[in-house]
Amino acid sequence: MKNKLFLLLLCLLALSPQLFASSLLDQSIGTKAMAMGECFTGLSNDINAIFWNPAGIYNVKNRELNMLMFNSFSDAAVNELSFGTKLAGRGGAIGIGYCSFDAGSFEWISDSNNDGVDETRTLKALTETMTVLGYSNKIAKLSREAQVLVGVNLKMLSSKLVEQYPASANAIDVGLLYQYKKEKEFSVGIAVQNLGSGLKYIEYADPLPMKIRLGFASDIINTYKYSFKILGDAVNSVKDKRTDISAGAEYTFAKLLSLRAGYKMGDITKMTAGFGVNVKKIYTINYSMEILGDLETLNQFSFGLVF
Repeated sequence: MKNKLFLLLLCLLALSPQLFASSLLDQSIGTKAMAMGECFTGLSNDINAIFWNPAGIYNVKNRELNMLMFNSFSDAAVNELSFGTKLAGRGGAIGIGYCSFDAGSFEWISDSNNDGVDETRTLKALTETMTVLGYSNKIAKLSREAQVLVGVNLKMLSSKLVEQYPASANAIDVGLLYQYKKEKEFSVGIAVQNLGSGLKYIEYADPLPMKIRLGFASDIINTYKYSFKILGDAVNSVKDKRTDISAGAEYTFAKLLSLRAGYKMGDITKMTAGFGVNVKKIYTINYSMEILGDLETLNQFSFGLVF
């Protein structure tokens, strides 16, 4: 039984090494960011920054809680819970995030007793969990309007193939964020993600998907009643030697309702859209939709709380 499963794993790893090496690290987590074409490196203005640019953790408002659940391709599922809070004085801000990934199940048929009778078992193809601890602080006050933030994450990843073969890895993220806040806001961010050891299943080892992210966000219009901003991200996947380019936009009315759209060019070209509702500056509800050509349409909801 184990020998056959071992051969199956080798085939799966050969056919799709990116999927089975680090599925959770390749997931884009954050409904607002997803709606804007996965542009968030240069904005990073809430606790979701912990998954994009840790420097943005400093932008949490008092204490923030965010919860997300969505189904990815096929019956794969992603869950996320994150929390961030400002520290007293000039202590900066800290954040913690927890994510889980389930790639779905498959049926495994084998004659485990060698008696000519097939046995059918339902096995989970891949499950992963990740805990992220982040810290951010201001390192430079360039003027009354401009500042530079720095942040770092520690990631702890645990993975299991077909319920039998475990693997684990640790990684760090580092990021910088420049912000200019006046009538119109402008920000630029850079982050390096997934610096660390590789995952090793049985005898198969693969490095983590190191990424270098560069992004910006700029207000075109910013008044009391409404605002409109544009965003852009470029993400270099070092291992795959590939760069994905994204563009996004957000229109906000009365700081209550936000409409978002985006476009991503890369291995899978996608169009995105979504909205956000802010209730009494305490509760936030976000929705995003990804249109992946003829492949699939992914819907995502999240709920946030500021207290």
